[in-house]
Amino acid sequence: RSKWLYPNAALRDAGAFLVSGSDWPVSTSDPFDAIEVAVTRMSPDGDTPVWHPEQALAVSDMLRALTIDGAILTGEDDERGSIEPGKRADLVVISANPMTIAPSEISEIAVIETMLDGEPVYTRGVDKDETP
Repeated sequence: RSKWLYPNAALRDAGAFLVSGSDWPVSTSDPFDAIEVAVTRMSPDGDTPVWHPEQALAVSDMLRALTIDGAILTGEDDERGSIEPGKRADLVVISANPMTIAPSEISEIAVIETMLDGEPVYTRGVDKDETP
């Protein structure tokens, strides 16, 4: 039965619409941890064995699940979910490209800046409530 716990690839291959989010505090609220786990099928600490590797997703699957696919699901893809002229500029600037680094390093990506509607709302090293 455990093979059906998080059957991500099977769902994708069956045509399911994959959307990712957080069940915090049950699971991490960090999207980079979620991407790494979905791609490697291991916890970022590396202390767990690979869990049904046949259910791994590609980084691109998870990026879509965390961005445009969520907007499509809620009917908001005309205004958010991708970077296009006329859409809300809600985005983050990150320290590395998750498509080009080793999957086991994705959880180490840091947010450098966050923008909502094109306006910076967080800049790493500037905000007083930043955690080290």
